Amino acid sequence: MKSVIEFFSWVGVALVTLIPIINPVSTAVLLLGIGSHLSTKERNNQITRACIYMTAILITFLLLGHLVMIAFGISVPGIRIAGGLVIGFLGFRMLFPDEGQITGEGRQEA
Repeated sequence: MKSVIEFFSWVGVALVTLIPIINPVSTAVLLLGIGSHLSTKERNNQITRACIYMTAILITFLLLGHLVMIAFGISVPGIRIAGGLVIGFLGFRMLFPDEGQITGEGRQEA
């Protein structure tokens, strides 16, 4: 019984941490804009299929992610370090963009 409660607590933590990443409010507006050419039935069908695929991927990685990490010899601190490096790299690219990416209007604003 304890393992079942622990499992559902991990699922709850995973869902709560995914909410800011998914951002359901802006995603709903984006979905309506992208699917404006679809009928209501087709749009609901696409949404249902996307939810099923997303749920299957999340559950697969929830259950098998630890095995994948063991197979490749990856540790949790290693994942944290790699994630921090990626976030840092993207942050520095936003702070110091490549000169070729800045348009004429962007130069005038800067």
